[in-house]
Amino acid sequence: MDYVLPAIQREFTWRPDQIAGLFDSLMQGYPIGSLLFWKVEPEHSADYTWYGVIRDYHQKKNAHCPKLDLPSRPLVAILDGQQRLTSLNIGLRGSHAEKAPRMWWNNPDAFPVKHLYLNLLDHAAANEQGFKFDFRFLTARKAAAERDDTHVWFKVSEVYDFKEDFDVILALQGMELGNNQQAARLLHRLYAVVNKDLVLPYFEETEQDLDKVLNIFIRVNSAGTPLSYSDLLLSIATAQWRDVDAREAIHGIVDELNETRHAFQLSKDLVLKAGLMLSDIPSVQFRVTNFNSRNMRTLEENWQGIAAALKLAVELLADFGFSRQTLAADSVIIPVAYYLYKRGLGESYLTAVRHAEDREGLRGWVCRSLVKSGVWGSGLDTLLLALRVALRDHGGDGFPVDEVDAAMAKRGKVLRFTEDEIQDLLDSAYGDKRTFALLALLYPFVDLRNVFHADHVFPRSRFTVAKLRNAGVPEDRIEVFHDKANRLANLQLLEGSANKSKQDKLPAAWLAERYPDEGARANYCDLHDLGAVPDGILDFEHFYEARRDRIAARLRAVLKGNGSTAEDEVDPDDSGGHGEGAPDAAGSAPGEAASAVLEASSPSAGVSFRAVLAAIDARPPDGLIPGLHRVRGYQAWRPDEQHWALHYELLAHEGTPPTIEIHIEHRNLVVHARPLLAEWATSLAPEFQHAQLEFDPTWSRNKGRLTLTHPDQTDVATRADDFVRLVQLTKHALWPDAFTE
Repeated sequence: MDYVLPAIQREFTWRPDQIAGLFDSLMQGYPIGSLLFWKVEPEHSADYTWYGVIRDYHQKKNAHCPKLDLPSRPLVAILDGQQRLTSLNIGLRGSHAEKAPRMWWNNPDAFPVKHLYLNLLDHAAANEQGFKFDFRFLTARKAAAERDDTHVWFKVSEVYDFKEDFDVILALQGMELGNNQQAARLLHRLYAVVNKDLVLPYFEETEQDLDKVLNIFIRVNSAGTPLSYSDLLLSIATAQWRDVDAREAIHGIVDELNETRHAFQLSKDLVLKAGLMLSDIPSVQFRVTNFNSRNMRTLEENWQGIAAALKLAVELLADFGFSRQTLAADSVIIPVAYYLYKRGLGESYLTAVRHAEDREGLRGWVCRSLVKSGVWGSGLDTLLLALRVALRDHGGDGFPVDEVDAAMAKRGKVLRFTEDEIQDLLDSAYGDKRTFALLALLYPFVDLRNVFHADHVFPRSRFTVAKLRNAGVPEDRIEVFHDKANRLANLQLLEGSANKSKQDKLPAAWLAERYPDEGARANYCDLHDLGAVPDGILDFEHFYEARRDRIAARLRAVLKGNGSTAEDEVDPDDSGGHGEGAPDAAGSAPGEAASAVLEASSPSAGVSFRAVLAAIDARPPDGLIPGLHRVRGYQAWRPDEQHWALHYELLAHEGTPPTIEIHIEHRNLVVHARPLLAEWATSLAPEFQHAQLEFDPTWSRNKGRLTLTHPDQTDVATRADDFVRLVQLTKHALWPDAFTE
């Protein structure tokens, strides 16, 4: 008689310590509960899908029960007791392999194969679980190497083949333990448990009606917490889907999603809840009453589109730089998938220029929701329903950021940040998943489709007590240095290859090596709010505080630009020149708003014309560069397949002519854009004192610089309108057709 698992059963979920605990209970003579079987007659066995019991578990390669192709014959299906029987199968006949700590998922050595062993020389150390016998999963190498006066490891599966007591004696002699009474007692006990005493009580159901069997299964497994509601949903879906094997489909999509790019760690719970969400089933809660046949038919009918939307959503999150290491809340994928699904968007959404602005709005919302505490915790089901309504009613033409924010606010999930919250974010620590989302929100120009790390500006290895003392850091500041080394102001987004080359170099030395051109180096420091980077670590604390202030200004501007700061929040400090711009209130002329900002600044300190850009609408007027989807502070960029960007530097000091520098980047700037820009620069010469387009030979072919100086030396605030107009002229001049090949 074949013992099999019905499709309504869940996957194997027990941990190695639970398997060891089961064998300990058997050794101590404790009951391990009865089993429930379903006897299936031959004429019905071919009507259903059956799965085998796992023998060699591998977290990556063999985590799912194998599907069986059986002819019509009598079967015994396991309704209750799957975890216990699988554990016995692994311990007595198989192996177990799970990912080792601190190793990458795609490393083949990250999953060492282990077998269950029993220590024959000593009992288990004192423990809260009451374990008496020392069972452990070990590799063969570790079991052989760890042999001393208190450890000799016996492979439990070997006792399964013992036929009589004499085999125990032979095994003890083979391990040179023939005279050890402790080892003899333990091995004789293990032999007796496995080959003499292991009798499992069971009940058998003979009813052939699947609905009745399903009800029995739910009643048995829904008491307590052994079986989650997502397991119940999967069981019912498997039993009721007609054309699709739900078990195979759902586990398959989970595996596929988790293998996306740099790997994720999504669960079937998320996929099933997404199925309810995307199918517009009224409730997304895991309740048995929601798992009726009508809902299951709806889920099956929509499955192909749901799976495609989930894959697209995860690809999009990967483009945003997220992975299992950086995604703080998996649930954010569900509304993203719903939006993509309802709009019928395909893979072109990931790269098409026409979607660039929409992607940026969606990316900003995702990042804000991840850095805000409490959004994706309690009340998730209610939040998802509110998001579904907002996206369904307002998301037909683009991601409705304002409507989504409003719907969240009504449920107490306000994406506005108080000053206390901003200060808390500024102290975010290395390793906190929110930190990556925060850096991505602050520096959206970084193309995160490649491998990026949250890297230390001043290397962490430089902050040991000994190295800080040797560098001359005062004793009372060492602990402060060590703490600040791992906080936001000492972190940056750095591409994996650059991170490897940087290693433990001090930032000034690394920057000089990577950016030998002074202009390029200054541009990088400005983009990442590094400011003046000191040569040594003694000035680290000053660097840290200065950069923290710049990041604070940028963060306030970013949050205000998304309409998400509290009403009583102070405006960003524009005098430092690092706040990102936001559109003005309705009714204000751009020049007037810019002038107001500038007048509030301190001219004697040198006024930053980035404040002018804060007055420019982030969306260009009709007729100007479609796809130029964001002007944030001093940057305008468009990450399409041609990859070009504008970096506006508008600077003026008291008593000097206002100057605008426009740095242009393009894959083939010299070939495609130089004639157009040169002609435009010439046309501006009568109006501006200096209008020159430069292609510095020390730069690569994809960068150029246009410098314009206004002859009027009156108060810079009065020239705001001119610079606003100049920015718009720049956009108009750089028509996308000039950049096509």
